[in-house]
Amino acid sequence: MKNTLIRIFLIFILFSNIIFNVLELPSFSQTWDIIFELYIILIFLNRLKTKSGIPSIFLKSYLLLLFIIAIGLLGNLIFDYASSYLAIIKDVFSFSKFPLMFLIIKNTNIDTSLSSAINENFINFIKLTIIFIFLCGIISLFVDIGMSLDEYRHGIRSYVFLFSHPTYLVTSMVFILVLFEYKNDIIKNKTIYDVLIIFIIVLTMRTKGIALVTVYILFKYFGWFLKKFKVISAIIVFLAIFLVAYSKLSLYASFSSSAREILYRGCLILLKKCFPIGSGFGTYASHISGKYMSKVYQFIRISYVWEIAGNSIAQLGDTGYPYYIGQFGIVGTIALIKLFANIYKIALNNSKPKSYVLLLFIYLLIALTSESTLLNFGIETAIILSVITSSEANDNQKELGGITT
Repeated sequence: MKNTLIRIFLIFILFSNIIFNVLELPSFSQTWDIIFELYIILIFLNRLKTKSGIPSIFLKSYLLLLFIIAIGLLGNLIFDYASSYLAIIKDVFSFSKFPLMFLIIKNTNIDTSLSSAINENFINFIKLTIIFIFLCGIISLFVDIGMSLDEYRHGIRSYVFLFSHPTYLVTSMVFILVLFEYKNDIIKNKTIYDVLIIFIIVLTMRTKGIALVTVYILFKYFGWFLKKFKVISAIIVFLAIFLVAYSKLSLYASFSSSAREILYRGCLILLKKCFPIGSGFGTYASHISGKYMSKVYQFIRISYVWEIAGNSIAQLGDTGYPYYIGQFGIVGTIALIKLFANIYKIALNNSKPKSYVLLLFIYLLIALTSESTLLNFGIETAIILSVITSSEANDNQKELGGITT
């Protein structure tokens, strides 16, 4: 019974956006992630009573996280740009979702329970779902069945399936791709499903998705070469991230009124104006900052959002890096880099090294150029990352293309 509930929960994690997009659920149901976060924190606090201590790297990471939160709150106290205490509280929880949940799930071995629940029945359900999404994508190329956006990229309408935006579809497929790599020992005809997933990602016509597919193919089919020449491997990965980031920034710069372009320029203004700690929680480059009318937007004007009829504050959550740089300044950003380096190290050290862990991190680095990935998918990313680095791993698993990280 327990494993069945976990499988249902994991399916929800992979397709939660469809559920909220298709079903008319009460608004409070969308706070499930905060409820889950509080629940995991309570489990952690309870287990602290019975444990003698916390491993060093976890303790350092918790302290780093607390330091960054303190930096953000100090920014709130000094500059007073947040228009509501509620905005600050919500943003603290939103920011903490990914790092805190990953650390606690790994620290308390919840990841082992999550991983052990993934069996052939779960995999077969995901397989059928992939086939259905793929077939709908093929049909959408020729017939409008309401599963594509009214925008054309390279002559193809962006495929969205039943998700609210192509980005959510890309992220879901990336999660499934790395899960399938992790569980490759129990997946029959895996190559076929890899091709279907890749095709679905390409149909979204999202640059970050196509970039991730390129890196995945390099890892899978040229892994032996990249393993032998690790410096070249690192350069290729860096170039993939740089080219995507550069193309995005160039695109944003070509539209002087676009929210993303102004958010990138605005974070540099905050970096200087609020040196060295940033503007604080609930103040910049997030849905929360727009919903609660942050005072930052009194001097960083985003006409695309505020002055053009029909636009939504959702545009304020369309970038990742400006959120961190603007709100936490140079000190907080350096601490964040160290925190995420620790998380990456924990992800590898708590299991046999796997190149698909690197693949997921590469996707996050690429996606953060154009979306608030770790705010929108903080819980989901923490759970998937913890599962694919679980000690439940089968000893017979093969590295992706022979690459180790």
